[in-house]
Amino acid sequence: MKYNYNIEIRNETDKDEIFNKYKQTVYDHIFGEISGSFNFDLDLLVVFKEIPEDKQFINEETYNAGTTLIEDRFAIILNILSLEKLPDDGGLDLTISICHELCHVYDLYLVTHNKYYSVNPLPYSQKSLKDLTISKGWLFWTEFHAYFLTYKYFNDEYSCPTFSQIVNGYEELTNQFATIQAIDDFESEESIAKIEKFKDNIDDFIYFTAKYLAGSIFKEKKNNTDEEQVTTHDFYEQVNNICYHSTSKLIPLLRKAHGMRLTKKLYNLGKYLLTNIYEEFNFFTIKRGDSILFAYCN
Repeated sequence: MKYNYNIEIRNETDKDEIFNKYKQTVYDHIFGEISGSFNFDLDLLVVFKEIPEDKQFINEETYNAGTTLIEDRFAIILNILSLEKLPDDGGLDLTISICHELCHVYDLYLVTHNKYYSVNPLPYSQKSLKDLTISKGWLFWTEFHAYFLTYKYFNDEYSCPTFSQIVNGYEELTNQFATIQAIDDFESEESIAKIEKFKDNIDDFIYFTAKYLAGSIFKEKKNNTDEEQVTTHDFYEQVNNICYHSTSKLIPLLRKAHGMRLTKKLYNLGKYLLTNIYEEFNFFTIKRGDSILFAYCN
């Protein structure tokens, strides 16, 4: 069966010269990636931006790309820096970003077009607890899946968080949690900012755990050595359990991430994360109006 692929590429930076020079290269690369592997019609928007933000919890990492929905279309955001690097790295940075984000697009299509139960997992809030749980499962799954493919094809070129970094991150969350619990005035702007930052760090911990689990498959020797060195850490058991149980829920998705049982698998993964990570740090789901949100409950 022949599928229709519509790809629009936009530049939202002032670097028109570098964009115009490599625009066709980007188009050809994306079309080559999706042709034959995306077994559905795809209307895709590709936007180049300047992306200055980075993640600094557990492991410093630049936000180099992203996947979202824009104008009711699937969209990937790419860093214009990838094009600026192209003469020096031969397009490696661009290729890795495209491979990673197209995996997110594929996963997003499957969950938003599931004929048995569809949901958009991207919004921060959801209309039901079920949808929020599926959303959290999907976010963990799609990062694992995208990094799984990234490490599969670019193992030597791409770094992976170590197990000790994940354990140290969990320890840092525990220390932050103790600070949050000691707050007297939860209504002050300073307290609210601390709680919001704490929630962001929990999200980052989950993100980097997914990345670690994906990378450890292809960097087994290095990570096994690292794990042996951290077994005496106070939080080794907690993090080891999180990795073990998360992996047990990821494997069924790796085998089959579509069809009737897709959302059930994502729900089971999301439920585990809600119960064993968010709730462990006193973040619970609440209903506010027509939406389900996270709230810190002391």
